[in-house]
Amino acid sequence: MLKGNTTQRMHALTLSDGAVCRSKTGRERCHMIGKNQSYIREINRKAILETLIAEDCSATMLARKLSLSNASLSTILGGLLRDGYICRTAGEKRSGYGRPPVYYTFNAGCGALLSVVLANYYATIVVSDMRMNILARESMRAAKYDLSMLVDLVSKAKELLAAPRCAAVPLVGVNFSVPGRVNSGTGELQLSPQFDESIFGEGNGIVRLFEKQFGVPVRISNDIDSAARGEMNVGALKGVQNGVLAYVDEGIGGAIVLGGGLYCGEQGFAGEIGLMRADFRGCSDVLDEFVSLRVLKKYFSEHAGEKLHTADIVRLYREDEAARSYINETAHCLGKKIRDIVELLDISPIVLSGRGVQFGEEYLNAVNAEVAASLNGAKVVASSLGEDATVYGTASEGVRAFLASVS
Repeated sequence: MLKGNTTQRMHALTLSDGAVCRSKTGRERCHMIGKNQSYIREINRKAILETLIAEDCSATMLARKLSLSNASLSTILGGLLRDGYICRTAGEKRSGYGRPPVYYTFNAGCGALLSVVLANYYATIVVSDMRMNILARESMRAAKYDLSMLVDLVSKAKELLAAPRCAAVPLVGVNFSVPGRVNSGTGELQLSPQFDESIFGEGNGIVRLFEKQFGVPVRISNDIDSAARGEMNVGALKGVQNGVLAYVDEGIGGAIVLGGGLYCGEQGFAGEIGLMRADFRGCSDVLDEFVSLRVLKKYFSEHAGEKLHTADIVRLYREDEAARSYINETAHCLGKKIRDIVELLDISPIVLSGRGVQFGEEYLNAVNAEVAASLNGAKVVASSLGEDATVYGTASEGVRAFLASVS
């Protein structure tokens, strides 16, 4: 969003470019100034839309928030109204006299987003509007993600989009959230065993298949990054400038918020807490090999002589003292690594997410026992969103991409 000084710098740029053009012909100068004005108008259009997605505003409020002149604002609002991106609405009267003020609101129905979360052996398909209100939702069991599963996903997505609440809203984008390391530059995914490699190749890959079926842009992002975006939009990281999401599930992952934005690193791989080196019971390995649900299930299954699932491990934690003691040891191991991150970045708060949250308050306290020793007194809090964090985060990526496409 543009602040006052940013807008002033943009105007200064226009004037500066105009000065440089004095040696050119009048037609060339007008052309360059016109291009700059169009560029600034486009930036301001997007800033207005971003503001109105967050809250309804009057023209006066928008002018003050974005440092725009009444003339510029009136022109842009008129265009956005004609294009159907915003609507007028009446505000509340502040006194007993006069008309109620006119407010502008983002038209959430100007486009629908299809979000597909592939994780934990379930595929969750969600249709939402531009304010991330969920219009339709369905989950499907997925033992393995292959071409056959993709066809089922397409069929279910079309069924949801045809539902009465969705049919009248045009689809503008499809966003996938997947486990694994997604290269933010190339979109490449380091495959996990649950995924058939062919679905990320050419031909009938996810992107091409869904683009062909739905005729809209298709994007893929990492599930933990999406969970962090969900927490930033509607969860425990909302309004936070600097923080960490620690994700305890089949694997150990994480995401870092710096300066109010998600820090993804050079290739989009930042926040891989599970790859940090750790020591546990005399062994040294990456944290994932000690703390993840995958490893805990393997450990307790070997001792029980039968295959155990996540629900079984959670039950053991609550009912068996030896199991609870062992799992709490892994929580202390996790806490030490989080403390290292806190000390390095001077960062807080830390949100614990993933199905590891199901262990409850004692597990959280074991993590905090280590984190509390950090110099800034950081604290770990449990996410209240659950898997919905990834759903909201995936949808928010669709909103961001849509706003970037508005011209």
